[in-house]
Amino acid sequence: MASEFIRSLVTVSLSQQLAPLEPAVESFINTTDTSSLYITVINDELVAKSQFTPSPTVTLVFFKHGAPAKVSSVSQIGFLSIPPSSSDDDSSDSPLFSTLQSLNQNTFVPSISSLYSTSSSADDNLSNFTNTMRDLNSVIDHLKRAANVPTVNLLPHPTIISLLSASAPSLDPTAPLDSPLDVNTFDASSILSSDETLNSIQSTVNVWIKDITKLTSLTTTTPFPNDANEEITFWQALASSLTLTS
Repeated sequence: MASEFIRSLVTVSLSQQLAPLEPAVESFINTTDTSSLYITVINDELVAKSQFTPSPTVTLVFFKHGAPAKVSSVSQIGFLSIPPSSSDDDSSDSPLFSTLQSLNQNTFVPSISSLYSTSSSADDNLSNFTNTMRDLNSVIDHLKRAANVPTVNLLPHPTIISLLSASAPSLDPTAPLDSPLDVNTFDASSILSSDETLNSIQSTVNVWIKDITKLTSLTTTTPFPNDANEEITFWQALASSLTLTS
Protein backbone atom coordinates (compact mmCIF):
# COMPACT_ATOMS: atom_id res chain seq x y z
CA MET A 1 0.00 0.00 0.00
CA ALA A 2 2.74 2.49 0.94
CA SER A 3 4.74 1.91 -2.23
CA GLU A 4 1.57 2.12 -4.33
CA PHE A 5 0.78 5.47 -2.69
CA ILE A 6 4.20 6.84 -3.61
CA ARG A 7 4.03 5.33 -7.10
CA SER A 8 0.67 6.94 -7.84
CA LEU A 9 1.80 10.40 -6.70
CA VAL A 10 4.98 10.20 -8.79
CA THR A 11 2.96 9.15 -11.84
CA VAL A 12 0.40 11.94 -11.43
CA SER A 13 2.70 14.77 -10.31
CA LEU A 14 5.83 14.07 -12.33
CA SER A 15 4.44 11.99 -15.23
CA GLN A 16 7.14 9.42 -14.52
CA GLN A 17 7.19 5.71 -13.76
CA LEU A 18 8.66 4.86 -10.35
CA ALA A 19 10.38 1.64 -11.46
CA PRO A 20 13.96 3.04 -11.55
CA LEU A 21 13.61 4.22 -7.95
CA GLU A 22 12.03 1.12 -6.44
CA PRO A 23 15.15 0.29 -4.34
CA ALA A 24 15.19 3.80 -2.83
CA VAL A 25 11.46 3.64 -2.08
CA GLU A 26 11.79 0.19 -0.47
CA SER A 27 14.65 1.46 1.69
CA PHE A 28 12.51 4.40 2.80
CA ILE A 29 9.57 2.14 3.64
CA ASN A 30 11.36 -0.78 5.26
CA THR A 31 14.41 0.62 7.09
CA THR A 32 15.36 3.33 9.57
CA ASP A 33 18.19 4.49 7.30
CA THR A 34 15.93 6.88 5.42
CA SER A 35 13.48 9.11 7.31
CA SER A 36 12.61 11.27 4.30
CA LEU A 37 12.66 10.86 0.54
CA TYR A 38 12.83 13.63 -2.08
CA ILE A 39 11.76 12.62 -5.58
CA THR A 40 12.06 14.94 -8.57
CA VAL A 41 13.15 15.13 -12.20
CA ILE A 42 16.57 16.54 -13.05
CA ASN A 43 17.85 16.56 -16.65
CA ASP A 44 14.81 14.49 -17.70
CA GLU A 45 15.75 11.76 -15.24
CA LEU A 46 13.73 10.71 -12.20
CA VAL A 47 15.93 10.91 -9.11
CA ALA A 48 15.54 10.18 -5.40
CA LYS A 49 17.56 11.97 -2.72
CA SER A 50 17.68 12.07 1.06
CA GLN A 51 17.81 15.89 1.11
CA PHE A 52 16.38 18.78 -0.87
CA THR A 53 18.03 19.81 -4.13
CA PRO A 54 16.59 22.67 -6.22
CA SER A 55 14.95 21.30 -9.35
CA PRO A 56 13.23 22.78 -12.43
CA THR A 57 10.30 20.45 -11.72
CA VAL A 58 8.14 19.81 -8.68
CA THR A 59 9.85 17.97 -5.83
CA LEU A 60 7.77 15.40 -3.94
CA VAL A 61 8.75 14.98 -0.30
CA PHE A 62 7.77 11.88 1.65
CA PHE A 63 8.48 11.57 5.36
CA LYS A 64 7.57 9.19 8.14
CA HIS A 65 5.12 10.12 10.88
CA GLY A 66 6.68 9.20 14.22
CA ALA A 67 9.76 7.74 12.50
CA PRO A 68 8.60 4.09 12.48
CA ALA A 69 11.23 1.48 11.70
CA LYS A 70 8.98 0.14 8.95
CA VAL A 71 6.06 1.80 7.22
CA SER A 72 3.10 -0.57 7.36
CA SER A 73 0.34 1.77 6.15
CA VAL A 74 -0.17 4.94 4.15
CA SER A 75 -1.21 6.77 7.32
CA GLN A 76 2.42 6.63 8.48
CA ILE A 77 3.63 8.61 5.47
CA GLY A 78 3.54 12.39 5.29
CA PHE A 79 3.69 14.13 1.94
CA LEU A 80 4.18 17.60 0.53
CA SER A 81 5.28 19.13 -2.75
CA ILE A 82 7.86 21.87 -3.31
CA PRO A 83 7.35 24.05 -6.43
CA PRO A 84 10.02 24.07 -9.13
CA SER A 85 12.95 26.43 -8.92
CA SER A 86 13.16 28.99 -11.70
CA SER A 87 16.17 28.49 -13.96
CA ASP A 88 16.87 32.25 -13.94
CA ASP A 89 16.29 32.67 -10.21
CA ASP A 90 19.49 33.28 -8.24
CA SER A 91 17.64 32.23 -5.11
CA SER A 92 17.08 28.62 -6.13
CA ASP A 93 15.96 27.72 -2.64
CA SER A 94 13.12 30.27 -2.55
CA PRO A 95 10.41 27.67 -3.39
CA LEU A 96 11.48 25.72 -0.31
CA PHE A 97 11.23 28.80 1.90
CA SER A 98 7.86 29.73 0.40
CA THR A 99 6.58 26.20 1.02
CA LEU A 100 7.62 26.37 4.67
CA GLN A 101 5.86 29.70 5.08
CA SER A 102 2.71 28.40 3.38
CA LEU A 103 2.61 25.39 5.69
CA ASN A 104 3.08 27.67 8.67
CA GLN A 105 0.46 30.26 7.70
CA ASN A 106 -2.13 28.07 5.99
CA THR A 107 -1.88 24.78 7.88
CA PHE A 108 -0.18 24.79 11.27
CA VAL A 109 -1.44 28.08 12.70
CA PRO A 110 -5.10 27.70 11.55
CA SER A 111 -5.22 24.05 12.63
CA ILE A 112 -3.84 24.65 16.11
CA SER A 113 -5.97 27.77 16.53
CA SER A 114 -9.10 25.83 15.58
CA LEU A 115 -8.20 22.95 17.89
CA TYR A 116 -7.94 25.19 20.95
CA SER A 117 -10.47 27.87 19.99
CA THR A 118 -13.00 26.65 22.59
CA SER A 119 -10.51 26.29 25.44
CA SER A 120 -10.13 29.48 27.46
CA SER A 121 -7.40 27.89 29.58
CA ALA A 122 -5.22 27.56 26.47
CA ASP A 123 -5.42 31.23 25.50
CA ASP A 124 -1.93 32.10 26.74
CA ASN A 125 -0.35 29.03 25.17
CA LEU A 126 -2.15 29.65 21.90
CA SER A 127 -0.99 33.25 21.89
CA ASN A 128 2.59 32.13 22.54
CA PHE A 129 2.29 29.59 19.75
CA THR A 130 1.04 32.09 17.17
CA ASN A 131 3.73 34.59 18.18
CA THR A 132 6.39 31.91 17.82
CA MET A 133 5.13 30.91 14.39
CA ARG A 134 5.10 34.57 13.36
CA ASP A 135 8.73 34.80 14.50
CA LEU A 136 9.47 31.68 12.45
CA ASN A 137 8.07 33.37 9.36
CA SER A 138 10.31 36.34 10.04
CA VAL A 139 13.36 34.08 10.32
CA ILE A 140 12.44 32.40 7.03
CA ASP A 141 12.19 35.84 5.42
CA HIS A 142 15.72 36.56 6.63
CA LEU A 143 16.93 33.29 5.13
CA LYS A 144 15.23 34.11 1.83
CA ARG A 145 16.95 37.49 1.79
CA ALA A 146 20.34 35.86 2.40
CA ALA A 147 19.65 33.22 -0.27
CA ASN A 148 18.90 35.98 -2.78
CA VAL A 149 22.58 36.95 -2.70
CA PRO A 150 24.44 34.66 -5.12
CA THR A 151 28.07 33.65 -4.89
CA VAL A 152 29.89 34.51 -8.09
CA ASN A 153 32.55 32.10 -9.30
CA LEU A 154 34.63 33.64 -12.09
CA LEU A 155 35.82 30.62 -14.05
CA PRO A 156 38.98 31.20 -16.13
CA HIS A 157 38.95 30.60 -19.87
CA PRO A 158 40.26 27.09 -20.78
CA THR A 159 43.06 28.61 -22.87
CA ILE A 160 44.27 30.63 -19.88
CA ILE A 161 44.14 27.54 -17.69
CA SER A 162 46.22 25.61 -20.23
CA LEU A 163 48.76 28.42 -20.45
CA LEU A 164 49.15 28.66 -16.67
CA SER A 165 49.35 24.89 -16.29
CA ALA A 166 52.14 24.69 -18.85
CA SER A 167 54.09 27.64 -17.48
CA ALA A 168 53.59 27.00 -13.76
CA PRO A 169 52.66 23.35 -13.10
CA SER A 170 52.49 23.92 -9.35
CA LEU A 171 49.91 26.71 -9.72
CA ASP A 172 46.21 25.90 -9.44
CA PRO A 173 44.59 28.20 -12.04
CA THR A 174 41.16 27.88 -10.41
CA ALA A 175 42.34 28.83 -6.90
CA PRO A 176 42.62 32.37 -5.53
CA LEU A 177 46.12 33.84 -5.81
CA ASP A 178 48.11 34.72 -2.69
CA SER A 179 49.80 37.54 -4.59
CA PRO A 180 49.44 39.32 -7.96
CA LEU A 181 50.52 37.25 -10.95
CA ASP A 182 53.14 38.74 -13.31
CA VAL A 183 51.72 37.89 -16.74
CA ASN A 184 55.00 38.97 -18.38
CA THR A 185 56.56 35.73 -17.15
CA PHE A 186 54.27 33.69 -19.40
CA ASP A 187 54.55 33.19 -23.14
CA ALA A 188 51.17 34.37 -24.42
CA SER A 189 52.25 35.02 -28.03
CA SER A 190 50.08 32.21 -29.39
CA ILE A 191 47.02 33.72 -27.68
CA LEU A 192 47.69 37.31 -28.73
CA SER A 193 48.10 36.33 -32.38
CA SER A 194 44.71 34.60 -32.61
CA ASP A 195 41.66 36.81 -33.04
CA GLU A 196 39.39 33.82 -32.50
CA THR A 197 41.00 33.04 -29.14
CA LEU A 198 40.94 36.66 -28.05
CA ASN A 199 37.24 36.94 -28.94
CA SER A 200 36.53 33.78 -27.00
CA ILE A 201 38.38 35.12 -23.95
CA GLN A 202 36.47 38.41 -24.26
CA SER A 203 33.21 36.42 -24.23
CA THR A 204 34.29 34.81 -20.97
CA VAL A 205 35.07 38.22 -19.49
CA ASN A 206 31.63 39.44 -20.59
CA VAL A 207 30.08 36.59 -18.64
CA TRP A 208 32.13 37.66 -15.60
CA ILE A 209 30.84 41.22 -15.94
CA LYS A 210 27.25 40.00 -16.20
CA ASP A 211 27.60 37.76 -13.14
CA ILE A 212 29.27 40.49 -11.06
CA THR A 213 26.58 42.97 -12.09
CA LYS A 214 23.91 40.58 -10.78
CA LEU A 215 25.62 40.86 -7.42
CA THR A 216 26.39 44.57 -7.30
CA SER A 217 22.98 45.63 -8.65
CA LEU A 218 21.30 44.09 -5.60
CA THR A 219 22.19 47.22 -3.64
CA THR A 220 19.71 49.24 -5.73
CA THR A 221 17.14 46.60 -6.73
CA THR A 222 16.50 44.90 -3.38
CA PRO A 223 13.38 46.24 -1.63
CA PHE A 224 13.64 46.51 2.15
CA PRO A 225 10.67 46.37 4.50
CA ASN A 226 10.68 48.23 7.79
CA ASP A 227 12.86 45.57 9.34
CA ALA A 228 16.38 46.51 10.40
CA ASN A 229 17.37 42.91 11.13
CA GLU A 230 16.46 41.79 7.63
CA GLU A 231 18.46 44.61 6.06
CA ILE A 232 21.46 43.79 8.27
CA THR A 233 21.21 40.14 7.19
CA PHE A 234 21.20 41.20 3.53
CA TRP A 235 24.29 43.41 3.84
CA GLN A 236 26.16 40.70 5.73
CA ALA A 237 25.30 38.16 3.04
CA LEU A 238 26.34 40.58 0.29
CA ALA A 239 29.66 41.32 1.99
CA SER A 240 30.33 37.61 2.37
CA SER A 241 29.50 36.93 -1.27
CA LEU A 242 31.75 39.76 -2.48
CA THR A 243 34.58 38.37 -0.37
CA LEU A 244 34.12 34.92 -1.89
CA THR A 245 33.95 36.21 -5.48
CA SER A 246 37.02 34.92 -7.24
